[in-house]
Amino acid sequence: ILPSRKKEAAGNLRRIADEAGQILAVIESDPNKFAAAEPFLNQVLTPIESLASQYAKLASRDVETAEDFLVQTEQALPGVIRQLDKWYEQLHINDIAKLMSGTIQLESTLPTVVLKSEEEKL
Repeated sequence: ILPSRKKEAAGNLRRIADEAGQILAVIESDPNKFAAAEPFLNQVLTPIESLASQYAKLASRDVETAEDFLVQTEQALPGVIRQLDKWYEQLHINDIAKLMSGTIQLESTLPTVVLKSEEEKL
């Protein structure tokens, strides 16, 4: 493997590990997100770990017949990162909805509360 390819792949693998760690931290810190743990571990993290492990093993051994598959894996890594980004965003959908709902509720009640308190002064 060319050093530049190896460096880029290593960077992508580090980013994948970091993003997976962020997702796990969010799941761990919020009981409302515990249900996401099993699908994330089984459908996402386990296959990623397997892929990364096989890639690292073959890349470090300079197996000539694996070269095409190594390149294919390297090209797939940015897609894995994008999928992890989607998982991270999806984990926060309910939080965003609650924030939006709270903001709308506050905006609709705040003028009324302010007006009532102003009327009391008069």
